[in-house]
Amino acid sequence: MNLCISILHYLLIIKYKDRSSIFIHTEKKLNAKVSYPAHYGKLIVNWTFLLILNTCLKTIFMRNPSYQGVITGFILSLFLIVGFYLMLMLPKDTSISAYSNLALYIIVVSICTWISLKQLSKKLPLNVNAMVFSLLTTICVTAVLFSTATYCYARFVDPSHLPSLLAASKQNWAAKNYSVSVIAGQGEWTWYSSPWNYALMEVKVLLVTLTVITAVVGTFFYFKNKNRITPVLYSNNPELIY
Repeated sequence: MNLCISILHYLLIIKYKDRSSIFIHTEKKLNAKVSYPAHYGKLIVNWTFLLILNTCLKTIFMRNPSYQGVITGFILSLFLIVGFYLMLMLPKDTSISAYSNLALYIIVVSICTWISLKQLSKKLPLNVNAMVFSLLTTICVTAVLFSTATYCYARFVDPSHLPSLLAASKQNWAAKNYSVSVIAGQGEWTWYSSPWNYALMEVKVLLVTLTVITAVVGTFFYFKNKNRITPVLYSNNPELIY
């Protein structure tokens, strides 16, 4: 956000090298008399616009829970994508079970959610609306980014990934002696039929699991810190100190 303001400020300085050039910028082209009141008004308008833009950007990006949610979503999706690729690189006969993967997934999501709420409570007064909005943003960003990564992997990186998953499911069905009617009704036929369906399946799974995990972590965080007054209250209202 500060970078955007600096760039806009720099562009304004480039356009007008100094304050005196602001008043003669147009006159050099039109060879007309300088109308100082008009140019003073233009100067005031320009700097007022920058001030309003600076305030709006701070309000949107620094004081908005969605900003924290987007950042957390990017970080969490990065962790999940790295974990996804690491699991693909592990040998098939690895001792890591599905329960271990699930436990690791819950731990990573819980830690990221807790840190995100901790940072959010330092910027905004602790309230349910801000927490819910931030967590919902995190869930949506994470689901979209991770499902996009799985789609790209199944479509471009390794087209044989989905057929191998379907083959593993068939072996599992055979080992459990499923009947033909039961096998025909399994969701894997749809999930692994195309990269698009695979990505949609990942979105649904992430939306459900992330909602449950973040709801539990957010509830615990709120009741643990609901009586704490954040530093923002003191910084915005110094009279509260007295």
